[in-house]
Amino acid sequence: MHWAPLEGHVALTLCDSQQWLLGYEFPSTLILFGEDKVTILCSASKAKILSQIEGTLGPVPVEILAQAKKEQTNDSLDRFFQLYASKKRAADSKPELVDMGPALSTFMAVKDAEELETIQMAGNLTSTLLKHYVVDKLESILDKESKITHEVLVAQIEARLGSGEGANAKPPDPKVWSKGKGLIDVDWALVEFCYPPIIISRSSNTGYDLRYTAESTDESIVHKGVFLVFTQEHWLWYTSINNKVVSNDPFEIRVNNGANRTTNFISAYLV
Repeated sequence: MHWAPLEGHVALTLCDSQQWLLGYEFPSTLILFGEDKVTILCSASKAKILSQIEGTLGPVPVEILAQAKKEQTNDSLDRFFQLYASKKRAADSKPELVDMGPALSTFMAVKDAEELETIQMAGNLTSTLLKHYVVDKLESILDKESKITHEVLVAQIEARLGSGEGANAKPPDPKVWSKGKGLIDVDWALVEFCYPPIIISRSSNTGYDLRYTAESTDESIVHKGVFLVFTQEHWLWYTSINNKVVSNDPFEIRVNNGANRTTNFISAYLV
């Protein structure tokens, strides 16, 4: 099985699939899905964790091949690739590529209570950041016509999760997160940005780039026109993405029948 994540997307489908299947992310681990069993090649320490699923007790037999510790050798790597090489190959034609996205989405769509709580927490983190910092900050910049670049604003948004190391380390901003529901006991070590927030205005040299791989530029933010704001938070194995369009053009606002400066945001959860 081959995973092809979106270009530049840090929340790789492979990692999410491991977390869904095994409960954790296992770097430097190979998983071979065969017709009769699943074979996992991993380090000795990971094999000890995964040993609880090894055997034939479940619906699908699982074989764990533990690599040797440092300065030791064994045949686990050879056995894994011999098993891989023994599978049927297409001799004269390219292998058929099948989009596994719909199949993965179907069986991962079923959520238990813990997953639902995780999704809600990811959404709450992102909406809190957007509502109680990003929008207020951007509106303040527009009202005061402050000179600031897109990159600097993004850095200020990222700092709400804390910044610095050692004696200079700053914790997450309590003025922002205290306004969110159920965020008092959050383990902030598990909260992160999958990619930097994105701020785009009329002065961005990239234009209005709607891709999640877009980057905020070093041009100063203009104070009129339409602004695109993309923010997201990653909590455990779920990412909540919130997008908002901000309009600061009086004519555009009148055309929209006196609509508020900010539109409702759209939330999407990525597995």
